[in-house]
Amino acid sequence: MLKGRIGSQYESSHAARGLRVVVIAVSSLLLLLGLVAPAGAALIRALPRSARIVPGRLIAFGPAPSAGLGRKLGRASSNHQLVVLVFHKTASPTQWATVRSWLSSNGIGSTKVGNALKVVASTERLGRLFHTSFADYSDPTGSVLAATSRPLVPEDVAAALAGILGLSNAPVVIPNYAIVPGSQHPWTPPAGDIARPDGGTVTPTACSAATAETSSAPGAMTEVQVGAHYGVNQLQAAGYEGSGVTIAVFESADVSMSDVQAYDTCFGLNPANVSVVNVDGGGTSTNIAEADADVEQLQTQAPLAHIEVFQGPNNLAGIYLTWQAIADASPMPQIVSSSWGMCTSAVASSDPGEILSLDALLSQMASSGQSVFQASGDFGSEDCMYETYDSSTNTWNWFNTTTLGTQYPAVDPNVTAVGGTVPQSSGSDVVWNGCSTGPATCFTGGSPLTGPGSFGAGGGGVTSQFPEPSWQDSAGTFSGRAFPDVAADADNQVNYVSGDWVIGGGTSLAAPLLAGMFADVLPTYASGPNGLSGLGNVAPGFYKDVAEFGYGSAVTAVTSGNNDFTDAFNHQK
Repeated sequence: MLKGRIGSQYESSHAARGLRVVVIAVSSLLLLLGLVAPAGAALIRALPRSARIVPGRLIAFGPAPSAGLGRKLGRASSNHQLVVLVFHKTASPTQWATVRSWLSSNGIGSTKVGNALKVVASTERLGRLFHTSFADYSDPTGSVLAATSRPLVPEDVAAALAGILGLSNAPVVIPNYAIVPGSQHPWTPPAGDIARPDGGTVTPTACSAATAETSSAPGAMTEVQVGAHYGVNQLQAAGYEGSGVTIAVFESADVSMSDVQAYDTCFGLNPANVSVVNVDGGGTSTNIAEADADVEQLQTQAPLAHIEVFQGPNNLAGIYLTWQAIADASPMPQIVSSSWGMCTSAVASSDPGEILSLDALLSQMASSGQSVFQASGDFGSEDCMYETYDSSTNTWNWFNTTTLGTQYPAVDPNVTAVGGTVPQSSGSDVVWNGCSTGPATCFTGGSPLTGPGSFGAGGGGVTSQFPEPSWQDSAGTFSGRAFPDVAADADNQVNYVSGDWVIGGGTSLAAPLLAGMFADVLPTYASGPNGLSGLGNVAPGFYKDVAEFGYGSAVTAVTSGNNDFTDAFNHQK
């Protein structure tokens, strides 16, 4: 039996209570044969199906895109905007024709992308189409463009649509990865050819510079060492290295291939296994550290897998189109890793069409055999608490610090949500929470981090956005979808970013770790006469595994710790 553990934590309806982490051995991955994807959850529709539809009558569709933004700065500085019209899964050909005719009559063309129409037009023309105008608004990330009022559309058009995405270009998703301040150390790869393994067993091995970087933060490990903690080294030695598997990576920032090549030089990996797909011009976030860390983790854990990086704009339209590109890719990526998330409640209130549209798409992906591993967030049970790092003062700036919150798409029942743990020298894992026992001032820097682990805490709780899926019944009764489903090391790990060796952490490291492990074993059970297929959503298999086999050498319950990062709930378990 291969040794190693994969963590899984379940929580009660109070996100800071009942925290339970289940650690599953690598060998238990081989028990997941026969997984089926769950049905997608039904969400509120833009227009009730029972409503009497009056063609041509205008109705307001969704909230105002400018709601929640800062002060109005003036007229729109950009003249063009990308908008995506997402249809209900049940929309008829007649409804598709109705929407196309409406656009055409207003002089606007469209391109079909999956279950949506992509529109690129001037803000002036879009303003006339939706009976609104566009302006620039202040935002913590800078100036953003948004429609000034609720869009108005003909009622028969509204009846066909699940969402109108892109009437604002405000950033939506955030990375779940952070670099430990002061851990950066420049390094230039030695001259010579980069190692390019062309088959056979590949054993990633850290160079001396990466090994030395582990001394920059307590408990830091290279990603080779992290993999070994979960038995990945034994998988790779036995020939399970992801050969023939394609892993798609969702990104809202552009990966630095020069960073990837330098990392590969150190670890003896093959940068030719990584390709990039730019969606609508590529990523718009400047956080390349997230993209670099994702790819480096995947390459380390699945060195022979092909990794496709799908990088698109960080706005509602760009996020949907990036996911759609992953769903439409040919050949189909069997595994998907995503480390970017958005506050569930904020998006549900500001643009419910985004969640409705993405849920339908993720359901389609699971049914097609794609297994999505999604980072659960880095702010514990208060997962809508975001931070910005001020490098000039070496401080974190916080807001919305004490409200229970969750991240989407981690709460979607069509994905496997991955939380965070901290490996112990004994071989076990505990819950990742840099402030698990400290006072409320711990997370703001008012008192030292108390651990276990460094800055951050694994996102987890229960959402009211989706009902509890039936496959979670074995874990308890919840008021909604509980997450995460599994968890793995999210603490200090060595990455190469912007020419420096750094120490980083976050559930953004745990999601690709699990995705890479599944890529290693996927060919064992998903190979058929038509090639390598996928398993779909693997989360139900974890719960089935625990329910059938209980706890023992393959499955270990870890109850140490909590994910109340701010002490707003008195560090309740």
